[in-house]
Amino acid sequence: MYSASERILGLSLDKRDRLPVLEPVTISGSMVNGLNVTFTFKLGDGSETLEPSEEPQIRHIYDQPGSYVVSMEATNPITGSITVSEVGMLKFKDQTRKIVFDHFPNIEKRAENTMRRGVYLTNI
Repeated sequence: MYSASERILGLSLDKRDRLPVLEPVTISGSMVNGLNVTFTFKLGDGSETLEPSEEPQIRHIYDQPGSYVVSMEATNPITGSITVSEVGMLKFKDQTRKIVFDHFPNIEKRAENTMRRGVYLTNI
């Protein structure tokens, strides 16, 4: 049996400025060259793929705002393994904030005061 492979070249994760919290997110990668490649992901919140995939993407739901280092590892018989990482910033959407503020009115007042001082509140 013959299995073709090529060196993995140009591996990258797609960069996104902001990712939503509590909503499904698709994290994707790409490569310029490579055959017979499998991908695994570490998502920075303790989650990772259990089985390698032939597709360079994964869907995930983050449950907390913050910065997460997302890593994608590509593997094939010629190259071995290569890993790329990106930092993703996750923030609540305004509607999620409103739900939190409706249940905890004092938090909204603290958030307004914090924003007036020029600091953006990302974690409640």
